[in-house]
Amino acid sequence: MNKEFDKGIIITSSMGNISFHINRAFKKDLLPSAVKSTANYTLGSMTVNKNSYTGHTKNNPRGNEDTFTLFHPVQTVLDDSKRYENFLNDIKNTNSRKIILSTTNEWSIKDWSIEIMPSLNLRAISKIIVPI
Repeated sequence: MNKEFDKGIIITSSMGNISFHINRAFKKDLLPSAVKSTANYTLGSMTVNKNSYTGHTKNNPRGNEDTFTLFHPVQTVLDDSKRYENFLNDIKNTNSRKIILSTTNEWSIKDWSIEIMPSLNLRAISKIIVPI
């Protein structure tokens, strides 16, 4: 990601655990144990902003052609129809060039097909697995 982007957005349903997940995935202490949604952090050569998609954050950044957006973890919204619809709208409203959907418990997902609405017009949706 460092080679392709210098800015990114992490939108999470687990603000309290995001540092643990990122640090464990990269086997480095890249983020402090307590992160704030109002602060930017450096991951490699990228500046990353974090926000929650389950809270009442009204100011979630939408990104642009020069950013990626990571939604992590997504499992909690896939199993709840109301949250799933809101999640699809969040993806639809994301303008980042690359959108990454990440889960930490992929073994419980029975169907990996995520409905992509024709109006999304996304260039790239990637599925990555963050090992825990």
